[in-house]
Parts: sequence; structure tokens; C-alpha cells
Amino acid sequence: MQAPFPDRQDMISWQTKALEILSCLNYRGGKLSEYLDTIAKNMSVLVGLDWSVVTLCDEQKGSDRILASSIDIGAAAEKVYELHGTLTNTVVNTGEPLVVEDTNSCTQYGQAPEGYQAYLGVPMRTADGNLIGTICSFHRSPRQFSADEVQLATIFAERAANAIDNYQLYQMQQELNQKLATEIEERKEAEIALKASEKRFRNIFEFSNDAIFILDPGNDKIILANPKASQLLGYSTGELKTLSISQVHPEEMAKLKEFGDLVYAQGYGWTDELFCLGSNGEKIDCEISASPIEIGDRTCILALVRDIRARKHAEKALRDSEMRFRTLVENAADSFLLINSAGQLLDVNQSACDTYGYSREEMCQLSIADIETKYSLAQIEEIRRQFSCDQPHALEGIHRRRDGSVFPAEARISLFESVGETLELALVRDISDRLTAERALRHLAEIGELATMIVHEVRNPLTTVLMGLNFFKRLELEQAALKRLNLASSEGDRLKRLLNEILLYAKEPSLEKEYIEIGAYVEKILETLQDNPTVMSHQIQFTTVTTPLFVKADADKIKQVIINLVTNACEASPIGSKISVTIEPDRAAVPPCCVYINVQNGGEPIPPAVLPKLTKPFFTTKSAGNGLGLAIVSRIIEAHNGELVITSTEAKGTVVRVQLPISTNANQN
Repeated sequence: MQAPFPDRQDMISWQTKALEILSCLNYRGGKLSEYLDTIAKNMSVLVGLDWSVVTLCDEQKGSDRILASSIDIGAAAEKVYELHGTLTNTVVNTGEPLVVEDTNSCTQYGQAPEGYQAYLGVPMRTADGNLIGTICSFHRSPRQFSADEVQLATIFAERAANAIDNYQLYQMQQELNQKLATEIEERKEAEIALKASEKRFRNIFEFSNDAIFILDPGNDKIILANPKASQLLGYSTGELKTLSISQVHPEEMAKLKEFGDLVYAQGYGWTDELFCLGSNGEKIDCEISASPIEIGDRTCILALVRDIRARKHAEKALRDSEMRFRTLVENAADSFLLINSAGQLLDVNQSACDTYGYSREEMCQLSIADIETKYSLAQIEEIRRQFSCDQPHALEGIHRRRDGSVFPAEARISLFESVGETLELALVRDISDRLTAERALRHLAEIGELATMIVHEVRNPLTTVLMGLNFFKRLELEQAALKRLNLASSEGDRLKRLLNEILLYAKEPSLEKEYIEIGAYVEKILETLQDNPTVMSHQIQFTTVTTPLFVKADADKIKQVIINLVTNACEASPIGSKISVTIEPDRAAVPPCCVYINVQNGGEPIPPAVLPKLTKPFFTTKSAGNGLGLAIVSRIIEAHNGELVITSTEAKGTVVRVQLPISTNANQN
């Protein structure tokens, strides 16, 4: 059965959207059908239901009719439906909300429309408690409903009931105003009509479910107030006539004057931002609909006032709920980043500030490109274009802190709509420990392979060779025997070197980092290689940039990498050929976040199927190699949070690219 909220983030997003819609959902008179259609559609959208309707009930006839529907139901909207035996009838009879998660298994409350299984219905009541209709929602498959969803439906029902009630009063008020205007212009001929109109107005005035005031703002007077107004403020009708407007609104006269000017200017006005002061000193949140009215020779204001304390309380409860979830986010161990469609950070939690080393204000000035170093700006934009609202997306990258240090990060990204814009909520986690553990597991697996190799390929042959050497060294040997002895000694040395490299690979790299200007350092290494027999038979061409580029690295380990890559390139190329070594920054980011060390040779291209195997231990394409050189190089680069990439084509030959993060703090240290 479908649950209302699969996870906490869905609830936060839902509540935020609900508050946005409720804050914008205000009925200002006139267009009732559009307002009710908006309620029905928003109910279906927010709760995720297939169909929602607003109905008007006739309890005496046991029937109802549809005032608004979230979907187009054609001529069915004009019909009158019998309530007997329906789920809606249960809501009308009990006067309470009804939730049915599966109408197939729960039939005692009545029947649902054909094809629907889940039901949520709430009664619509006027301010005086009269039940006038319902808001009913249906879903084609069984599902659960949360308390927040039922509360939201109740708020919608209150809004709809208020609008229907208000609409009737608005219509009567407009009719009354028209009649009063006509009577003033045609006083002699309209005396009888005026009396009838006054009687109708008196009935409306006396028996309205809303408080009605006739106000004279110019003289700060309450001219008239109905019994509901007395009940609302806690004064008698006589006491109300002695009060001034400023006594009812002692702290908001500036706002009230502004509202009155608006009513005079456009002929009507609505607000829910004012409160009235009751006789007991309590502030009463009110919704006020007002229009001008002529009383004698003065233009006064007719104000319909409704107590909305219950509604405000419900809205506050929603805000408090959002605040509770905000507190959970703020205290989460992972970083939360709210990102707009342009890639700008809009909001972050405290964990993000702690992780990246920025204040909240500083982080909100950054974009994704400022903290992501693995991908270029163009790559980031291409990745983000592939996101959709259907499901969350997982992405791993390398993120940079304020101090220039980097760490591997995993982001789970969800998209949602907010005020017409698609936003991204990214849950970011530092996965350094996880990657370390994964590398340790891979290392343990390789150790097992190495142990087997040592037993079968090193220990037994080396023991045999050493025993033979020790024995033959005590003898005077002929030339042929001496030749065998030398061969055995050579094999012993070779196996000894192999054992050393195996031990070097098996050991976790221990780094002693320092700030290195990489261009000058590589150039110095190449100078020392000029006497190497393998290197001296080739032309080494070195190119670097004029701007110093610093990395924080282990100098000895980087030297080992350069020597290995250059020696490999020479061994794979014809004697006398050119080997290119270039240093260049990542030009996709400003300032650059990483530096590339490229070693290129023009030898025979390496088959695509072989390229992924080159960094695996004991894989080699050379007859005399042992297959550990590039494996060791790869481990050293990984330990520096870098990347080793090997490409090989007929046109460019083989290029080995080493990527290392640039340190921005070198000059400060």
C-alpha cells in the first residue's frame, strides 16, 4: 500500500509547498468557481490523488452536487447525486473527516465511485458550524493518509466554506451597494424600494454569521455593529457604539488607514493582516472584506470581519512542523546543499559549513563549480541536464574545502519545484573513510594473490638457486659450470629485485607531503635522467607553463612516478625518437583546480583491450618486465587524490596523464 511520504525529505518538500500554496490561496470575492477549482486541483496535487471535488450538500433532500473538480468530468458536473450509501453520506452524517485506505476491504462506510479505492473526505462548515458540503478526494489504488494530509484537507474545506459563505455575502453586498446608489440618485422615486432594501440589509446585518461594522474612518467612529460583532469583541451593541475605531485597532491605525484608502480607491478590499482588540485585551486575528457605503452625506466603509484564529493556528502548526524538520537537517551529520537552476548555492546546513570550512553567508556566495574539482564546468552542466524529478541521483566527485584541501564526496541529489523554479537538494557525504576501506579490501585481495605468487614464483626458485650457489662456490669449476653459476647468480638477483617491488606494492603508501612547484621539480628530475642508458638514447622534450603551479605531495614518490613513466615511454619507443613531457593546468576552471603531467611517446599504439589492464599488478607488455611499475605508480597517484589516465591512438601515440590537485595555500605556507 502506498505510503504518504517515503522519506523525511519528501515531507519537508511537501510541507514547504503546502505553506506556499496556502499563503497564496486567498478568496477576494467574485470568482468563486475558479477559487474552488484551485482548491480541488491543489488538493489532488499536494496529496497526490487522482480526483478531488468540492460538493454542496442538501441534507433535507439527501443529495449533493459538484461545485468544483480537479479533473474535467464534463456533463457529470451538472448532475445532482443521491447521498444514500456513499462515502460522502458518512462524512455528512458524522460531520467528521473520513479516511478509507482501501474501499474493497473496508465497505462499512459506503461505496466509492467506480474505479477508485482510497478515499479522504472532510466536511465543509460555515463559521457558525453549519455543514454545507464536503471536499472529497479519491485515488485509484489503496494508499495511506497522514495526519498532515487530513489537516491540509480540513484547511482547504474551511477555505472553501468561507469562500462560499463570503461569496453569498459579497453578492448581497454588491446588490445592496447598487441599490443604495440608485436610491440616492432617484430618491423621490425609490423611497419604497429603499425601505425594502434597508429591511433586507437589516436582516443580513442582524443574522450574518460574520461580524459586520459600518465605520466612519474620517471621524474615527464605529457607526453600527451587528450582534456577531458584539460576540466577536466581547462588548454589548451599545458599548460598541461608544468605542472609536482606534480603540479596536490601537496598534495598527497606520495599516488600517492604508487599507481604508485602498477600499475607497478600488471600491473593495480584503486583508488578513489586521487584528482586533477584544474587551479582555486579547488580539483577535481577522479576515476583513470591505467596500465603501454611503451613509447620509458621508462615504463610510462596510466591513465584514471573520475570526481566523483557528486557521492561523493551523498554519502555525504547519510552520512549526517545518521548523522541526529544519532542526533535524541542521543537526544532521551530512551536508545539505540547496542549489538553484543556475548551480548557485541558496542555503546550506551547519554540517556543510563545518565540512567545507566556510560560514553560511560565504557558502551562499559559491556555486557548484567552486567546490567540485573532478568535473569541469561544462561537465557539471551536462550532468545536471540529465537530472529529473522522478528519482534521486547519486554522483561521486572531489570537493574542495576553503583551505584548498580536497576530499572525495558522494552526493545524493533530488529535484523539486518551488515557486516556479526547479531546485536541487543535495545530501553530500565525505566518503574518504569508505574509499580507504574499499582500497584496503582490494589491497587485501591483491596481497593474497601476491602471497601465492611469492610461494610459487619466488621462494622455491630462490631457495634452489641459493642452495646451488652456496654449493658451487666451494668448488673449482670448469668454464661450462662457471657459466651456469653466473646464470644462477643473475636469476637470484632478478628474483631479489622482483621481491623488493612486490613488497613495495603490497605496502600502503606512506606520504610525507610538502609544497612542490611541479614544473621546476619535474624539470630537475628529467635532468638527472640524462645519464640513464635507456633515456639518453631518446630526445626528451619538456614543456611547462610560466605561472608556478604548486601541489602538496611526497617529493620522493612523485620522483618515482616520473622516472617510471619516462623510462617506460623510452622502452616503448624506437631509439632516437622523441618523448614529450608537458605540464599544463586544467583550463576548464578559473582559477585551475588541478595540474596535468603528460608523458607522450610515438611508439606502437596499445590495443584498447589492453589499456585497462596496464595498472593491474603483474600485467606487462614487455618481455623483461614484471608488471608492477604502473601498478605502483597508480597507487601513488591515488594516495595523492589524483588520477592516472592512459590513452593510445595511431595519430598521437601513447599518452600517460597524471592529474594532481593544485594547492592554493602554497604561498601562505
